[in-house]
Amino acid sequence: MSSCLYSQTSLYDKGIEEYKKGNFRVAVTHFTEQIKLDSVAANSYMMRGATKGYLRDFDGATADLEKALKLDPKNEKSYYYLGRVSTIKNDPESAIRYYTKAIMMNPKVADYYDDRAISKTQLKELKGAIDDENIAISLDSTNINYLSNRGFFLCQYGKYDLAIENFKKCIKINNNDATVYANMGHAYTGIRKYDDAIKCYSRAIEITPTAMDAYFYRGNAYLQINNKDKACESYTKSAEFGFDPAIVALEKICGKKIK
Repeated sequence: MSSCLYSQTSLYDKGIEEYKKGNFRVAVTHFTEQIKLDSVAANSYMMRGATKGYLRDFDGATADLEKALKLDPKNEKSYYYLGRVSTIKNDPESAIRYYTKAIMMNPKVADYYDDRAISKTQLKELKGAIDDENIAISLDSTNINYLSNRGFFLCQYGKYDLAIENFKKCIKINNNDATVYANMGHAYTGIRKYDDAIKCYSRAIEITPTAMDAYFYRGNAYLQINNKDKACESYTKSAEFGFDPAIVALEKICGKKIK
């Protein structure tokens, strides 16, 4: 009996391991084998459903997650994963409903608020998204993803100074995140501090030399301070990576075409 229990546990653990690696088809196989051994294993149904969502098997994912809820109706994680599946399906209304259900059952999990915030931005509910991200950060103040998301939402909401403060907090935690620097560049652009924006875009490029959008937006910032030569250099680099807006700008502003 003990060896049988060990076998079941190891299959589930193998599924989790492959899930974390992004090997979703392999993970589904392990969870399915676990279910064959234990047909009332709620966590196995839950994780197989979550994994099927990433494989875009939405019907299969929903069926597994609903089965998990029947077996264990008190596990809010199944609602959370139903939200994730809805997010992948680009159905933010359903996602918000599921995330809210998970939050009602367990209001102490930061990821639930973070994911609901992202879904709210899809519906242009920026204030609600920022409120959710504030709660996520109150639960985990050192999570750079939450801080970065809040900064991005603040930027979209036109709260550029607050966004910049937020991105600076991110940088204190990790000063090698190109996305954070690029978004901070957008915030500085929003308050017309173009020199600071250029520094941020340049740092993003230093971290990720293939950041085609950072080259483009740096070009825009250079253009705002009447440095056309530098703008065209940035547009050229972005266009060489195939960034369509840069290709258009290079032709219209600089009179050049990529060969």
